[in-house]
Amino acid sequence: MGRLKQLVPLLCLCIVLGATAMDLHMAEFSQRRSRSLDLLGIETNQYHKTASRMSILAKLTKKYPQLAQMYSIGNSVQGRDLVVLKIGTDSGERKLEKPMFKYVGNMHGNEGLGHELLLNLAAYLLVNYGKDDRVTQIINSTEIHIMPTLNPDGFEVAKPGDCVGSDKEAGRTNANGVDLNRNFPDQFRTRPLNRQTITTGRQPETMAAMTWIINKPFVLSANLHGGSLVASYPFDDTPQPNVRQCCVESNSPDKALFRSLASIYADGHALMHRGDDFCHTGERFAGGITNGAMWYDVPGGMQDFNYVFSNCMEITIELSCCKMPAESHLATEWKNNKEALLSFMEAVHMGVKGLVLDSDGKPIHGAYVSVDSIAYNVTTTERGEFWRLLLPGQYSLTASASGHQSMRASVVVTEGQTVRHVFRLPRQNGSPASVPEQMAAAIAGGEFVPKVGPSATPPPLATTTTAAPAPDARAGGDAELAARLAAEFVTPPDWQHHNYLAMEAWLRDLADRFPAITRLYSAGQSVQGRELWVLEISDNAGRHEPGEPEFKYVGNMHGDETVGREVLLLLARWLCETYPANNQTRHIVDNMRVHIMPSMNPDGYEMATEHGSFSQEGRNNARNVDLNRNFPDRLGVFAENGRQEPETEVVMRWSREYPFVLSANLHGGSVVANYPWDSDRTRTTGIYAACPDDSVFRKLAKAYSFSHLTMHEGKGCGKIDLNGFKDGITNGNQWYSLTGGMQDWNYINTNCMELTLEISCVKYPFAKELPRYWNENKKALLFFIEQALTGVSGFVTDANNNGLSNVTVSVENINKDVITAAFGDFWRLLVPGRHTLVFHAPGYRVERREVDVPYLWASQVNVTLTPDDSEQWATQHDLGLLENLISDGYCSMVQLKKQLAEMENRYPQSHEVIVNTTPWSSVMPAVKIVAEGPLSESERVTVALVGGVDGRQPAGGELLLRLARHLGAALLSPGAGQLGDALRGLVVYIVPRVERDGFDVHQEGNCSLSTGAAGTGTAALPNQLHTMVAQVRADVVLSLEGGGQFVRYAPNTAADFAGSALQQQTLETLAGAYMAQHPGMKRMSCGDQQATGMMQGRDVPGRTFSNLQEQLLQEFGTLMVSAHVSCCDFPRHYQLPQLWRDNLAPLLAFLRAAHQGISGHVRDAAGAPLPAAAVHLSGPYGDGLLNLTGAGHFSALLPEGTYTINVTLDGFQARSERVHVGLNSHADASMVLESANQSAHLSYHPGTGAAELLNGLAQHYTEISRYYSIGGAGVDIPCLEMTAGIHEKGGALTKPSVLLLGTVRAHELVSRELLLQLATHLASRYASDSEVARLLDQYRVLVVPALDGLHRSQTPSCNNTGPERDLDTSFSSDVTPAAAARSELPAETRALISWLAERRPVRTLVVRAGAEAVTFPYTAPRRHLQPHSALATGDEQTFRSLAAEYVRTEVGVVNSTGRCDGSALPGGLGHQADVHPHSGSLVDYLYDANLTLALSAFVSCCPGPDVAQLSALWRRHRPAMLGFIAQQQGIQGFVTDQQNAPLAGAVLTVNGSTFTTRTGSDGQFWRPLTPGVVTVHVSAPAHLAVEKLVSVFAGRPTHLQVALQRDRLVAGMPRMVLVILLGSLGLVAVIVCMLCVTLCTSRSGRKRRGRDNMRSVYGFHQLKQQASKTLNMYEDDSDEETLGQFHDVPLTKTKAAGGAARPLRPFHDLPSSDSSSEEEVFIPGGRSLLRR
Repeated sequence: MGRLKQLVPLLCLCIVLGATAMDLHMAEFSQRRSRSLDLLGIETNQYHKTASRMSILAKLTKKYPQLAQMYSIGNSVQGRDLVVLKIGTDSGERKLEKPMFKYVGNMHGNEGLGHELLLNLAAYLLVNYGKDDRVTQIINSTEIHIMPTLNPDGFEVAKPGDCVGSDKEAGRTNANGVDLNRNFPDQFRTRPLNRQTITTGRQPETMAAMTWIINKPFVLSANLHGGSLVASYPFDDTPQPNVRQCCVESNSPDKALFRSLASIYADGHALMHRGDDFCHTGERFAGGITNGAMWYDVPGGMQDFNYVFSNCMEITIELSCCKMPAESHLATEWKNNKEALLSFMEAVHMGVKGLVLDSDGKPIHGAYVSVDSIAYNVTTTERGEFWRLLLPGQYSLTASASGHQSMRASVVVTEGQTVRHVFRLPRQNGSPASVPEQMAAAIAGGEFVPKVGPSATPPPLATTTTAAPAPDARAGGDAELAARLAAEFVTPPDWQHHNYLAMEAWLRDLADRFPAITRLYSAGQSVQGRELWVLEISDNAGRHEPGEPEFKYVGNMHGDETVGREVLLLLARWLCETYPANNQTRHIVDNMRVHIMPSMNPDGYEMATEHGSFSQEGRNNARNVDLNRNFPDRLGVFAENGRQEPETEVVMRWSREYPFVLSANLHGGSVVANYPWDSDRTRTTGIYAACPDDSVFRKLAKAYSFSHLTMHEGKGCGKIDLNGFKDGITNGNQWYSLTGGMQDWNYINTNCMELTLEISCVKYPFAKELPRYWNENKKALLFFIEQALTGVSGFVTDANNNGLSNVTVSVENINKDVITAAFGDFWRLLVPGRHTLVFHAPGYRVERREVDVPYLWASQVNVTLTPDDSEQWATQHDLGLLENLISDGYCSMVQLKKQLAEMENRYPQSHEVIVNTTPWSSVMPAVKIVAEGPLSESERVTVALVGGVDGRQPAGGELLLRLARHLGAALLSPGAGQLGDALRGLVVYIVPRVERDGFDVHQEGNCSLSTGAAGTGTAALPNQLHTMVAQVRADVVLSLEGGGQFVRYAPNTAADFAGSALQQQTLETLAGAYMAQHPGMKRMSCGDQQATGMMQGRDVPGRTFSNLQEQLLQEFGTLMVSAHVSCCDFPRHYQLPQLWRDNLAPLLAFLRAAHQGISGHVRDAAGAPLPAAAVHLSGPYGDGLLNLTGAGHFSALLPEGTYTINVTLDGFQARSERVHVGLNSHADASMVLESANQSAHLSYHPGTGAAELLNGLAQHYTEISRYYSIGGAGVDIPCLEMTAGIHEKGGALTKPSVLLLGTVRAHELVSRELLLQLATHLASRYASDSEVARLLDQYRVLVVPALDGLHRSQTPSCNNTGPERDLDTSFSSDVTPAAAARSELPAETRALISWLAERRPVRTLVVRAGAEAVTFPYTAPRRHLQPHSALATGDEQTFRSLAAEYVRTEVGVVNSTGRCDGSALPGGLGHQADVHPHSGSLVDYLYDANLTLALSAFVSCCPGPDVAQLSALWRRHRPAMLGFIAQQQGIQGFVTDQQNAPLAGAVLTVNGSTFTTRTGSDGQFWRPLTPGVVTVHVSAPAHLAVEKLVSVFAGRPTHLQVALQRDRLVAGMPRMVLVILLGSLGLVAVIVCMLCVTLCTSRSGRKRRGRDNMRSVYGFHQLKQQASKTLNMYEDDSDEETLGQFHDVPLTKTKAAGGAARPLRPFHDLPSSDSSSEEEVFIPGGRSLLRR
């Protein structure tokens, strides 16, 4: 025991250490949790890689949708999104003059601290908005853009704790191994600064950032890095290369401002402002800031790019000495940086902001705002805004813009405030307006001009106002000019006109001299057989290079317009000869394929002559056809384009053969850039006819005109252009209307955008004028070619990186698509700004990409398409109708009629096309859908589904065509289910297009909010729709419209709703059914449109609608709902498949909702209709009368709820029925009225009459009834079991059973007859009476008319003349149901108990005689009741509720009378002991034995009344008996295990009642209860019991599902606990045994040593070194080693038997030792026990 006590301290120490460790762990965990910024689960102590980052940002946008929006500026090398979180209060367009701020983090992937700080900053701002005044002010006043990472690929591989990583493996660079902060164009190193040098070699991340920076008017920015602790400001490098790469200050013009901005961050940082050598590198920064180049050179840095190429001031912040601090340090770093991050954002509000407007108050885009003495300017946005950050002080500002007079202003900037100033610049006379293309003009020669540095942007040049000289007065023939221009060529031009042969020779010469970059080919021949020569120029001539756009110039389309022909010949020579040395030429040839066709009309040219006048012969081709009127036209066939000429066909074929992106057609006769359309639908000159890409064409036209020496002046050509052309451009039709033009044809039929360039006033000038024309057009021709390199380009590939051709590339809100070329490459010219591209191809998922398009280069967008799930979706949701997911465009009216006809042929049983058979169908073709079923059309609900009520919103009609196809297929499908049931109650009219005019004149892609028939309050109800609704008697109309995603219903005007409360609620039900199934209507899915969900029309923000819905309601009682199914009025056709996916389920839900309600017939007992009956409906939304048809049919659309239907008719008994209408359910409310003067004739059925009647019913109504006898041999208790589908397998087993039992005493014959009549009523009325049908659909009704077999011999009498036995006294409580069969009870009693134990009905009604009351247990006399016999309070209430309902429903109940002796029984109900007290009662036994809850209905004082009284008793008790069966109040449900398997035999107890309910084989249970909250205890063998609080509601069941866990306790303990406990006990037992053995061994040894007077202490201690007596721990195998002592106690050798000393076996401490077989056991205290 002494040794055992030594274990205690060690055990205690282990416990203390474990508890301490747990406390420390919990404290650390608690601390970490306390650092969580909000409840979003964003922890500061961990890095968030791509998936986590995207999840956090998505969570923020979802939680704060009014403040946060996530977007991507592009993709990384590995395809990860470069995501930005925009935070601000402007959900749509930014508020005017609100500044934009940005933070960019993680440019170096392994510098991850900025990434985490920005995620936390975003969360901090959003969580504290509205709570923290400072944060609220920042967000209200600033639009904040936070990019957590610019290098997600590098961040993905970076590792926390890596403080010095500097290569790709560490994550510093992007996936290509490029340092992104060395990859931007540099103002000092990039030479020359042109489009090629700016874009060449840039990484995807860099290009995305450049585009973002240039396109967004950011004012202030910071770029977050790691590796030091300092704020760095521009410039990052020096004008001259610095050998030392440091220590030379390179300041920007805004040095003082940048130092202040850097100090704001440093001062806000907990440590940075100290400037100490925190990183132990020997570097100290005064105030925590430094000039970038002074620290070390960073050519190609992002902060310099911001300052030089945009209006944004950016600094670079080094956040920490360690590039990627350990995760445990992140919370501290957030604390260190939070104040600095907030303060720096606030710095955006310093200096001056304002507007630059013209004299008319319109904004001037691209105006310069400069500050005297600071060589830096900012430019205005498209809205005329500017921001200029300045330190406090007085400044002189100058605003200037081309074409306007400059203005100066003096402003005083104060600390902490922004000064606002508005400039209004007067226009200079005759000058064009300032436009962004001025910059394009500045770089037309290929040079890009930055804002600062040695090539800084010059101030806008004043525009000349000198009048244009007459054509013959211009100095075009100046010999000096000709010589100078000729010197620019290697082979000087001859400045002559070139006929066909000379032109061919010119082209062949170039092809021969420059074979590496040219290819000469013929596109075809003219009428007279001349070749239409094309010279192709490219660094890989003869083949299309993937990713490179193709460009074409076409000249001399009109044979007499020759300047274009000649300048194109010169251009071809220029490109070939200057290719080696000219940057711009090399950029074009290396990155594009240029096709030059100098003459499209060589025949016409040969007829023309040089004359110097405006016009002459040769304009047309050899057949005298104007080729620019000969192309197919979008408006139709006209006189000159009925047949295409050979030249036209050649160009059409050529244009389709190559993937041309951009083109120009050179003409003469004016000086202007002309763009589509060339005609409008009225072909009226002077009307601006804008094509979908009008803004792009205007940009392209200005690119040419502003690069042209004079075109942008817009003077035209004297008398023929009196009004001139603003900016030198014009819309074709606005100038003059023409059809059959080539530029319109190109735009419609190819990917190519083409301009018509009028480049000379004289069509065929003298040759001496040619140098001037070349000089005027050279830069414009070159710069226009380069426009093909702008916009968006990229590749579309499949998952295997194979290029996909013919993929359609669409742009949202622009109705013009392009398709990908053979390698999957595409080009889409667009104006600068943000656009959404949509990529779609059959068999692939639609992909969307948002892209920012810059001014000067193309954004790169590569997309991978994945196979879509069309086939799977169609199979699962659309009955395999793949054609519904294909859309090649909108149907014309002819195509629409054709599709309807095809559907009629395909689905002849249900579809009928209505075209030209009625006045309305001649303009509104429709299809009528009627499913086969028992109801006539007049007995069904008529639903009209209409599309295109406003012709500009045709998408709904396309969806309805698909719906018609779906419904036809559904009706042919055997699994139509609920939809089939609904359609069998409906007549559906589908009208795809109501109004065609709007459709004919509008184009897809129009997303403006409509104003028109459906859009304003000015248009009347369309006449034909009015006629149609009246003719078909539509009950419901659904209109599918555009302009949003929401459901709209009346009222649409300020007036109150004109209908009833029931109609209003029904409209909401219909609208809600549609909205609930739509994936986008529950949220704002259409950008700024505020309408969402379901709304009254008058509540839709910013919209007004017609009163069409009100008109239909008032005139016809028709309920109309409008579902707005697309954000666009006229969505693109490729969106239709997705719209169909989104709206199929809502459309079907609407049809089901239109069928929701009641219908039925009113008939007499013989089945004849009673159309004169009055059907009154009352419910939660008011009362009203329903109309009856001649067939006695009525119907009503109703919201969910319980309704009462009262039917009255003179001469008939009134009927009242309660009907519950559930979701998407249709209740049959048919009723049979009994004659008031006649009733069913009832008679007595002696002998076997009762059994024969029941058997006859079973044989006649086989589908709902089954007859059998209860009991075995000698016992015959007839029973009729009734329920719908009784012979279906399992059909009746899942329904609750209700038992009605009679003749408990043989002489109570009245109960037998009433129950026989009840059985007859149920069986015969099932098909005609909805009340009976519902009962047998929901319940299994067991009718046992006579329990006592002696009833057969009884005669009706009011006196008890039968045998003296009373079965109601034979139910002994001492006999359990299991023992009943073996008891001495009467045979009928035994049989009934055994049968009930198997059936277990939910409720039982025992029909008795001898009183007029309804009673319930207990029956025993009160004085005999034992305490345990009293009813539980809840069961008392339940019994009373059931009894009270019976008494209430009983017709003609005797008030307050129950006993036949005249004494009162309050309310006609009570305990049975109050009526007939006795023991052994049936109802008592049923309750005590937990078999069923039973009532006794005493129906007559006389047990066998006169036969004439039976009918009256039946009329009186029929409603009550039916009502008893229909009782639903209580709980019902299932009990299952955790695997959802049903648990049979589970026991339910309510409120501690002694009555228990057991589940059946399928786990179901039913328990009648009164309304209120009850406690339900559920238990089952081998499972853990549970208790639930359940609310019980009046008049309806409460559904409850209980899942029980398996009881895993063993001996009252969890199994694992028991295992651990037993294991612990076993371990203790082993230790105890070992201790016992050790102690015994020790004592034995001591006894042996005691005989020699030796004392030995065993232990393992360091031994004293004693010569030959020291213990050798490394002995060899010798057994004769000398042993030492333990603790100086000698170990003496024992004597052998012969007296010789026997050596002791030495102790071995080597685990590998095999010299001893002894085992070693260690115990605390260092002792070693040896045992064999």
